[in-house]
Amino acid sequence: MAYSALYANDFETAAKYGPKLKDLQWRRKSDFDYSQSQFGKNLEYWQAEWKREQELRRQEEFAGDLPRVILNTTRGEIEIELFENEAPNTVANFIFLVEKGFYSNLDFHRVIHHEMAQGGGSELLRTETNLDGTLAKRQNKDAGPGYTIPDELGPNARKHFRGSVSMANAGPNTGGSQFFICYQPRREYDGKHTVFGRVVRGMDVVSFFLERQPYDPNEELEDEMELEKRVLEVPGCEMPDKILSAKVVRKRRHPYSPYGIMPCRNQKPPWPKMPGEEDKPGIGLSDNWDPNEEIRLGTP
Repeated sequence: MAYSALYANDFETAAKYGPKLKDLQWRRKSDFDYSQSQFGKNLEYWQAEWKREQELRRQEEFAGDLPRVILNTTRGEIEIELFENEAPNTVANFIFLVEKGFYSNLDFHRVIHHEMAQGGGSELLRTETNLDGTLAKRQNKDAGPGYTIPDELGPNARKHFRGSVSMANAGPNTGGSQFFICYQPRREYDGKHTVFGRVVRGMDVVSFFLERQPYDPNEELEDEMELEKRVLEVPGCEMPDKILSAKVVRKRRHPYSPYGIMPCRNQKPPWPKMPGEEDKPGIGLSDNWDPNEEIRLGTP
């Protein structure tokens, strides 16, 4: 019951049943914590942060102007509300890429149930099956947009709850296009990944994504048989769910383009232009826009 409550961001119920977990041994490393004492410490943290999160959501609902994006996936629609107030540059980058059609037909290439579903790019090294049934590792060159953006991890940064949408990265300030959706609260991600939105509709869709853990090129495997076991033991790993298309359904009335971008080595970014190539790069630099005014696509 405590574990199920955590899944639903119901921390009061989790606190009620938490003491009964002291003799429970978690089956998986990803299944939260290893001991009752650690569970209790984290629960206090989640309760405090959830109280803050609920207040922010009440304010956002009253304002009704946060940008929203709908992802049409192989499992159905996912609607995401974007936290422009706390992560304006990350949101600008996401909307910019959505409007350029960047996310169309990209896989959710890494799906770990009880943890997160990651998409918006692809693994750097993918595993394919040859015609003779053997496995081959081949390099992917489309893991991101060709540039990176800075993290937004200030004191007002949002935390990782179930349904949170956050930037994937390979270290500080290395985010680009890949993002992940949390299946459950993940305290260990706070302060390392920029939370820039939340799922407001379609979390049931995310829950049905096929589990898939791609091969890590930095991990040393003993032999090809070990690689084969790693690939085949994950159901659906050869046919991941994907984003068919993405569209912005609401945004504020100002330009959306990321700033502080850094080009990746040996890659020419298709968008946006590098700083200095535009007179007014970035977000919110127009002289005649009202920050309280929103745009709904398809309406005057």
